[in-house]
Amino acid sequence: MAPKSVVIVGGSVSGLLQGLQLKRQGSKVIVLEQDPSQDRHNHESGVSIGPTVVSLLEKYDATGRPAAIPSQFLSVAWRKWLRVMNMTWPHNMSNWGCLYLILRANFDGMKSETVPNPPGPRDGDGEVEYRPGKRVTGLSYDKTKSVVHVQFVDVVSGEAGSVSSDVVIAADGVHSTVRKLLQVPTRRDYAGYIGWRGTVPERLLSKATIAFFSNRLNFTVLKGTYFISYFIPTESGQVEPGKRLINWVWYYAVEEGCAEMTSIFTDVNGKRHPHTVPRGLVNPDVWAQQVARFLPQMIAPLAEVVTQTPKPFVTKIDRAYRPRLDLSID
Repeated sequence: MAPKSVVIVGGSVSGLLQGLQLKRQGSKVIVLEQDPSQDRHNHESGVSIGPTVVSLLEKYDATGRPAAIPSQFLSVAWRKWLRVMNMTWPHNMSNWGCLYLILRANFDGMKSETVPNPPGPRDGDGEVEYRPGKRVTGLSYDKTKSVVHVQFVDVVSGEAGSVSSDVVIAADGVHSTVRKLLQVPTRRDYAGYIGWRGTVPERLLSKATIAFFSNRLNFTVLKGTYFISYFIPTESGQVEPGKRLINWVWYYAVEEGCAEMTSIFTDVNGKRHPHTVPRGLVNPDVWAQQVARFLPQMIAPLAEVVTQTPKPFVTKIDRAYRPRLDLSID
């Protein structure tokens, strides 16, 4: 039986997946999201969704919008060899922004270019609320009423508030406030490599390159580095051939604190970023040097995709560790 009331801390994709499922099961759901913006899109980033998420969307999504592009194969290129391995590997590749907007349309009826006419509630749906700009500051358990009180502050106005529920779900990511409040020991380390990332509109690419990347997840292995690339929907939900995006990630080893790391994470305005240089701020000279170094190793389809990418960005890859604990709130 679903709980009568739930507070979800974190309003990104994982929190919304939980929220939609609970809403459909009749729970009253409040999502507290720290980001004050009303819509958290502009994430042209690929994400693979597994069978559990596909099943959840098939059961609970009422928008009728496809959230992913299916692929049937996994292929590997090595240096200049186009196909050194090819195997059947059905999977579904999505766009973070597209998936988020579909979930928001289902959860709280938010309109967007992706879903301009959100579906109304179904019979049996619980009441829901999405509250942006709310940073959780405390948790306490009321034993007499068997409810959890969640304290928060509005990040814009500074006004404090609280909500109570039968269940609280922490879906606020690796920097989780809830984990800190519950003193869950978590360690986050740099993994030793970064991810150059980008997307390319399909219309900018040749027919040969489109055919090479179609219907598959592609690994391309170069000397000491590798790429993953695949088709994804646009943020507005376009999945038709000719309107899609190719998403790619370039995993590249860099020593923490070295001169190369400093150069990569210093943007076009001279600002040093600790974790991510956003799209549009990457120093074009640094990017040009990175591409020129490896371009001679690349197969022609990958070279075309990389050189046609309008606005790459770069982020550090981290590893997070935490023990498995049973926790209680006093």
